[in-house]
Amino acid sequence: KGKQIRTTGNHPYFTLEKRPAWKLRKLYATFEVDQSNRLEDMGIDSVVSMASSKTDQIISIKIGKKTKRSIFNKYYTKKRKLFGPEMLATLLIYASWVLGLKVGRLIIDKEYPNYENYISAFIRRTYPEMVVSFKSIGHRAMAHQAAWSRATNKKAPQRSALLKTMANLDFEESLAAELLHLGMVTEDSQ
Repeated sequence: KGKQIRTTGNHPYFTLEKRPAWKLRKLYATFEVDQSNRLEDMGIDSVVSMASSKTDQIISIKIGKKTKRSIFNKYYTKKRKLFGPEMLATLLIYASWVLGLKVGRLIIDKEYPNYENYISAFIRRTYPEMVVSFKSIGHRAMAHQAAWSRATNKKAPQRSALLKTMANLDFEESLAAELLHLGMVTEDSQ
């Protein structure tokens, strides 16, 4: 006999509300993304920044050179070329998760042209509704200025609007291990 579901007052059906695209655009922000000091450059700290001009939010995530080397040595010795793309995706997932950001769309600067589909799929495993696209965002973009400012410890030119949120996060190795095991198959997890 097949299984049945009985609807009672204690066990109502769970339904998802279908919302029109224009309502979703109001609920979820678009963030541009850039990095300063490429993630695969092990000799220097790197910063990935996300910025939304619509919500006046800037988030910068710093990952130190020692942390990068340690993560690389544990997870990437046999797949060197995936380090930059996967770390970029992992840092974006981390910032969205830790800060509870309502990200509907990411526009990522073209840093890894042969890995764009890979990065998009990696992010969408955690956030399936998120739209991920790639373009050259330029030096005037808030995300670029925020990444450059945090990486160089120099003040970036300020916009006239007050920023509602300015978050600076440091990415630690223990968090990397947790997030990397959530999003990908590694030699250790097989």
